Amino acid sequence: MKKKLKEILNQANFVLLAANTHTINIYKSINNKKLNRTILICHEEIKNSEVDDFLYVIYIRKLPKNLLLKCLFYINYRIINHSIKNEFNKKDLKYFGVDHVFFADFLNRYEYILIEDGLLNYIYNSKRKNRLYNFFISNNKTYGRSDKCSKIYLTGIRKIPNEILNKVELLSIDKKDTLNDYYGELIKDSFILITQPLSEDGVITENEKIGIYKNIILKYNKDKKNIVIKPHPREKTDYSKLFKDTKVMNKNTPFEYFSNTIAYDNVVITLFSTAIYNICVREKIFVGTKINNKILKYFGDISE
Repeated sequence: MKKKLKEILNQANFVLLAANTHTINIYKSINNKKLNRTILICHEEIKNSEVDDFLYVIYIRKLPKNLLLKCLFYINYRIINHSIKNEFNKKDLKYFGVDHVFFADFLNRYEYILIEDGLLNYIYNSKRKNRLYNFFISNNKTYGRSDKCSKIYLTGIRKIPNEILNKVELLSIDKKDTLNDYYGELIKDSFILITQPLSEDGVITENEKIGIYKNIILKYNKDKKNIVIKPHPREKTDYSKLFKDTKVMNKNTPFEYFSNTIAYDNVVITLFSTAIYNICVREKIFVGTKINNKILKYFGDISE
C-alpha cells in the first residue's frame, strides 16, 4: 500500500476522515468539485457507491469487541498509522472530517476543518472518553475543541455549544444534484421507524435491539399505520424478515435524501438518530436513550 499511496499523493490535495455517510455528504456539498483530488479514510462498512468519486479510499476495519483483540488491534493500528502519517508529512495537504474516532488521531498534527458527524457534535460529554483508546492512541481534544481545528461545519440541528461557537459555520446540505438518483414512490400516512446499529456496535444484543423496536411499534403506532423502517447503513439486521408487511427503505441512502418522497402526514420515530431533524412531517417522536440501561450507560442521557 505504501508504494500505491506515494503515487496517489502526487494527485491529492485533500484528506477526508469520515465515520458515516452524513459526514461524506456534507463534504460533497462544500467540496464537490474536488472529490477527484481527495483521499478518503473511512469505516469499511461504508459502501462503494458512496465513495466512487474520490481519488482513493483507505478503509479502516471495525474495532473487535473482545478486549484482548481490541488491544492488539490498537497496537497494530499505531504501526500502520505511523507509516501513513510519514507519507502524508511529505506533502502539503488540507484536512477535513471528524476528530473523535481512533483513526483520526493524527489530525492534531495538522490544522484541520471539522465536519459534523451527528448529534454528538452538539451534546458531547468529555467524561465519556474511552480509556483504552486514550492509552493506546491519543488523548487529544475532540469535536473541534482542539487548537488545531480552525473551522467547524455544522447543519444546526441543535443548539451549538458555546465553547466552539466562534469556529462554527452553519450550512444546509445541497441535495439538488443528488435527489433525483434516490426518488422512489411517495410514502404517506405511515409510521416510519429510523433504526440504529446498536447491536452491531456492541451496545446491546441483536435480540435486545429487535425487542426494543417491536415495543416501540406496539407503544407508539396506536393508529395502526403502515410501518416503514429506515435502517442505518452499518446495520446487518434484515428487518423485512422480522417485521411482516413492512416496507424497508434502502439503508445505504441517507434519510435526508427521501425528503421529497415522504409526505407531511407521516409519523417518524427514532431512539436518538439525528436524521429525524432533517425531515418535515406531522409528528416526530424522539424516544431517547433512557429506554434501555445499557444504551443510557454507553451514550449518556440523550433526549428531546
